[in-house]
Amino acid sequence: HYRSARTKELDALLGDLHCEIRDQETLLMYQLQCQVLARAAVLTRVLDLASRLDVLLALASAARDYGYSRPRYSPQVLGVRIQNGRHPLMELCARTFVPNSTECGGDKGRVKVITGPNSSGKSIYLKQVGLITFMALVGSFVPAEEAEIGAVDAIFTRIHSCESISLGLSTFMIDLNQVAKAVNNATAQSLVLIDEFGKGTNTVDGLALLAAVLRHWLARGPTCPHIFVATNFLSLVQLQLLPQGPLVQYLDWPRVSGQEGGD
Repeated sequence: HYRSARTKELDALLGDLHCEIRDQETLLMYQLQCQVLARAAVLTRVLDLASRLDVLLALASAARDYGYSRPRYSPQVLGVRIQNGRHPLMELCARTFVPNSTECGGDKGRVKVITGPNSSGKSIYLKQVGLITFMALVGSFVPAEEAEIGAVDAIFTRIHSCESISLGLSTFMIDLNQVAKAVNNATAQSLVLIDEFGKGTNTVDGLALLAAVLRHWLARGPTCPHIFVATNFLSLVQLQLLPQGPLVQYLDWPRVSGQEGGD
């Protein structure tokens, strides 16, 4: 390309500054990387401690601001007992939230079948039980007046379907995989939360699948996990598809006009 006399003079005096600046930046970044890598173990430890402190401060701040209570952990308790529990997020979003109590333990009512109209708070209740249990197990205060948590070894859920085209699976197949994981791994000390399982297929097949899964768990007797099932399949109750006995408890979830959440 054409260069004037002045351009040639500046080029001889200054040279290609852009390349020199880029080379200096690369050199500085390399030196910085070497310094960081030389102290990687210390920096990783500091970041780990800082993140733990951040979590503890966040949990403490939430407990103070939102009136959480200290849960009790009792290995002798088989299940969970929650007095006037609240969903930690829904109570902040809803204009009115109705607290709900939960009690599951021993050999009675291990399978709780919850029915009720849409928007009555069934799903929120399931999530509330799972969140309070999880928060207590990680050492946090919980949104409840009182909470006593037993030796829960795992929490299995079929509440939210994580859809992704990369999986190559339909929503119903994802639901089946989630329930299959609970069926194959849940123990007598596990908490299983199932919301509207079977709605991804036709009514007869969905009802049959739900009933079969629950009958499988009920056949285990005292080793049946603690199960909360929210469903709109009223035929499950009306046709008495589940064996009668103390292991099954039916709960009707009414919708209170002007309020959000169940009571």
